[in-house]
Amino acid sequence: MRYRQVHLDFHTDGTIPGIGSRFDPDDFARAFRAAHVDAVNLFAKCHHGWSYHPTTVGKTHPHLEFDLLGAQVDALQRAGIATPIYVSAVWDELSAREHPEWRIVAPDNSRPVQHGNELEAGWKFLDLSSPYTAYLYRQIEEVVDRFPNLDGLWMDICFQKPSVSVWAQAGMEADGLDWTDAAHRERFAEATTMRFFERIGKIASRAGVPVFYNAGHIRRGRADVYRRHFSHIEIESLPTGDWGYEHFPVSARYVEPLGMDYLGMTGKFHHMWGEVGGYKKPDALLYECGAMLAQGARCSIGDHLHPTGAVDGSTYAGIGHAFAHVKACEPWVRESRNRAEIGVLSVEAIERPLYSDMPGHHQSSDDGAVRLLLECGYTFDLLDAAGDFAPYRLLILPDAIVVDDALKRRLDGYLAGGGRLLASGASGLGESGCLFDSGADWEGTSAHTGGDFALPNEGLRCDFVDDPLFMYGPSERLRVTDGESLGDIHEPYFDRAGPRF
Repeated sequence: MRYRQVHLDFHTDGTIPGIGSRFDPDDFARAFRAAHVDAVNLFAKCHHGWSYHPTTVGKTHPHLEFDLLGAQVDALQRAGIATPIYVSAVWDELSAREHPEWRIVAPDNSRPVQHGNELEAGWKFLDLSSPYTAYLYRQIEEVVDRFPNLDGLWMDICFQKPSVSVWAQAGMEADGLDWTDAAHRERFAEATTMRFFERIGKIASRAGVPVFYNAGHIRRGRADVYRRHFSHIEIESLPTGDWGYEHFPVSARYVEPLGMDYLGMTGKFHHMWGEVGGYKKPDALLYECGAMLAQGARCSIGDHLHPTGAVDGSTYAGIGHAFAHVKACEPWVRESRNRAEIGVLSVEAIERPLYSDMPGHHQSSDDGAVRLLLECGYTFDLLDAAGDFAPYRLLILPDAIVVDDALKRRLDGYLAGGGRLLASGASGLGESGCLFDSGADWEGTSAHTGGDFALPNEGLRCDFVDDPLFMYGPSERLRVTDGESLGDIHEPYFDRAGPRF
């Protein structure tokens, strides 16, 4: 798996003229080679539903007069640059317009649109339990047959939203599920996604190529899905877009212990995907790629090719600035592994989210624990309940870890073997009190829901505050038995609620 990749978006509305009209294969390859790029994801079909090669299954963009994808593949492969091929899955505007019966139908009878509504710009969701999937599978098979030298399949927007379409209703009835039950709709959405992965995986296997399914976030706690269906993992995480700078390190510290090859993906954009003319400062790209290497990841930078096919020189000057550093670092990072002394149980992983619908990007307890440990310079991994605890000197349970009987047995075994446990917030608490011997008795959660005050012991205070700090949330009340208290809780007069404020 290569270290210096570009994800070359090419989502072009059908009204845009002159598609590929300024494409020059030599200039195209020269620009990527000069920027130290060694792999480029190229588009077979975009979110608008148009294909960029001759097709007997879908429809070629109406203003494209030659095999643009084929010309791109040939130009880059001659330069030694790998060319995985991209296909948009659940977003396909052409199919949504020509076959509205293939769209997702939400339980309230609406038809979901991402970033808009029926009167605005936005992506419409296709139903993977509808006949759309047969059309999509034929498109992917055509790509594999047409490009036998492709370097991988890159599938985008790969999840099923819960649906009550006629197709979903029939599918749930066939699976013995009740489509009027929200939990059953979620279960069917996950099962539909898994069937989609199985079918695409067989196509990729026949072609002998790797495959990745993107959904915008790597769901922690679903290692079963990744190990079974994914050849590698890519962490889409544009820090100046919807993800923020905390998303990638949290995801990376969960992904690396899985033992799979993986990369981080940022973007050249000032803000979000698709900005032609939006530029991130080169030093920001350098920082983001450096952070990927520091977390054991390969690097990918997202770009959007101009509709004419001309490469943007300013973009690749910035990408080259970052990738020159990555190239120089490669001998030192290959085969490297994080030597972590601390394992952090992920709240998101313990909750084990279903693989349905569009995932969220953040879980506050996970984000907070990772931020603290990064700022302190500790080496750590983010784990799920089935992770191997033995290598770690310390396990942290951040804030909201629900310890069931199975996890309790595993943690008891870890402690009996000499491990140590640090629990914060409500982690490790049950109806009867502390689930582990902590040298204290639990007296319940503070009644002050808006927060109370904490005064740490003198050696633990920040260097400019010697008075109680307001904590913006209720404390868990612990009274020392044979342990050592690290501070005291001070109560407010009352909660700011109702007539008292």
